Amino acid sequence: MIFVIKIFLLFLCVILLAAYLSLFERKIIARIQKRLGPSYYGIFGFFQPIFDAIKLISKRGSFVGHSKASVVSVCLFMFISLMAVTLIPISDNLYVFNPKYGLLYVILIFTALGFVEVFIGIDSQSKYGVIGGVRAYFQMLAAHLPFLLSVICIVSITKTFNIIEIVNFQSGLSLGVVLLPVFVVYFFTSLIILNRTPFDFTEAESEIVAGNYTEYGGMLFAMIYLSEYVNLVFVSALIVLLFMGGWNPVVNIQSVSPYAWMAIKTMIIITFIICIRAIFPRYKQNKIIKFSWLLFCPIVMIYTMLFI
Repeated sequence: MIFVIKIFLLFLCVILLAAYLSLFERKIIARIQKRLGPSYYGIFGFFQPIFDAIKLISKRGSFVGHSKASVVSVCLFMFISLMAVTLIPISDNLYVFNPKYGLLYVILIFTALGFVEVFIGIDSQSKYGVIGGVRAYFQMLAAHLPFLLSVICIVSITKTFNIIEIVNFQSGLSLGVVLLPVFVVYFFTSLIILNRTPFDFTEAESEIVAGNYTEYGGMLFAMIYLSEYVNLVFVSALIVLLFMGGWNPVVNIQSVSPYAWMAIKTMIIITFIICIRAIFPRYKQNKIIKFSWLLFCPIVMIYTMLFI
């Protein structure tokens, strides 16, 4: 019973964090582009996510016109996103799950998220959604091979699939320094998996309205929207754990706890990803697989052969 309560509290905290990350992103983009951003509801727009949630939840007809398959796909998308967060350790003694083969579970989660994105678009019964679903499929082809090779490279040098053991391996020097090109490949691959700019092909508002999310509104859209920010937290924390030493201190400051180091590093990655959205234009869809397989994959394969 206590374990169930802990899981519930974790999910609640993650959902609240995802909601306020949307406000954080809008504020940063507004500042970069010299706009005000949300500022009317509360100090610095603090209550904006709350009113957004109320509006979406109270909207009538959220499930009208949608097939059972589309509703199931959206619910599955949110469920997988929340379950993914349970694999993220905050320190070597604070975690929900610590499986021996944690990275294999991460690979399965990323694969499942990719397929669910395809199903969300195809099941929406809209031509824009179908186009977005097809694009999501091509993003899987572009992202998952270099992502898998990056994981193999990490396992080759650390000799473990366990995430906590990988972080402890970086107590002296982070893998982001040792495997800098692999780190860069992994980072951009994560942007493709997240469907973030400059690889936001499945939404592409200027081309296909909102892609695979075009026909979703109200509660369903709120679930998709929150799931995307939960995935942003998950992927950013995973980058910190695998390449930036996790909760290991950057400098030996005794007053800063491991939890604080983990939070600071994760927020740095999240902020950097948000800044990329505000600065860079969308990459071309027809070149992403070529770019990924001919540039990313050879780089990671070379480094993998060096450490096997």
